[in-house]
Amino acid sequence: MGTPSPEALWRTKQRKTAAERRHAGSQPDLFAGATVHRQHRARHPPKPTILTRNSDDPHAWCRSVRAKLDPETQAALLASAANWLRVGQRVQIVTTARTIDGTDEKRFGRVGVIWRIASSVFPEWTYVNLDLIGAERTEKVEFLEIRDLEPIE
Repeated sequence: MGTPSPEALWRTKQRKTAAERRHAGSQPDLFAGATVHRQHRARHPPKPTILTRNSDDPHAWCRSVRAKLDPETQAALLASAANWLRVGQRVQIVTTARTIDGTDEKRFGRVGVIWRIASSVFPEWTYVNLDLIGAERTEKVEFLEIRDLEPIE
């Protein structure tokens, strides 16, 4: 295979650290059954105070009502994000498109970490590993537009 990249090593370490943070304890079965692993519940994030929408039409019901970025705007967006867009950067989702039924998207306000930078085919998109909330137990890696993200910390 080959040696893993520094980003792959970081992702492995990040997953292991998150699992250790959630682990509350293990209980072996007395009759040779599977060991039961207990996890701490994650806290719910605070409710966002201001919702920013990228659509001027409040009655739009389609999945994405946002126009594709023109090349000049895309270049300006990537230039402004160049100082914080890196693997491991904590980010928050600050804008969102409307969903099919017209409600706000459920990921709005969630916090996560830049997991992987997208390829040159999709330069204005990136992968974000969202922090778990409530009783969530599985990792959520979402493919999001950079214009929807804001760096934190």
